[in-house]
Amino acid sequence: MASANNQKQPTGVGGWLLFMSFCFCFISPFTGFDALAEVPEYGELLGYAWVALSVGTGILLWAGNYYGLVLSKLIFSANMLLAAYYCIALGNGRVPSVYATSEVFGKVLASAIGSSIWLLYLCYSKRVANTYYTEESCNATAQEEEGLGESTPLEGEDFDAAIRKLAKLHSEGIITDEEFAAKKKQVLNL
Repeated sequence: MASANNQKQPTGVGGWLLFMSFCFCFISPFTGFDALAEVPEYGELLGYAWVALSVGTGILLWAGNYYGLVLSKLIFSANMLLAAYYCIALGNGRVPSVYATSEVFGKVLASAIGSSIWLLYLCYSKRVANTYYTEESCNATAQEEEGLGESTPLEGEDFDAAIRKLAKLHSEGIITDEEFAAKKKQVLNL
């Protein structure tokens, strides 16, 4: 029997992640449109915007694109915040009587619970981590954010600032000893 370290980790869009992509593309647009179309003023427009956002997110997830992951997390987080707002407004008596029914409350509660479960899945799933957070993409993103990509030799104040920035990143543990040594050689033009 192989050890846990030798077993292949799940990657790619499959399993629950594939199911989520499918739901964003084919189920959520219709259920969301119906719910938003009932909103007075601009309801139909909101419905069409939801369809575009939902299908776009599903396609990006399906393609393994990191922005699909970001959008889905934002959608689920916003859904949970809207549910919390509804509950607070309901408690304060600020919800119109048309929406202050047990049926609407049940739908809002179910939506918030579903969003919480999906958000936890996106944050803690090994498949999601292996699909969207590969070592290569994380290193490229970190280099872009820190401005440590390929560069030309520096002079004067730029040189001093680059060395200080590298030292700070290294002391904070953001970059490893090997990365620090490589970038220091690059800045020193060795």
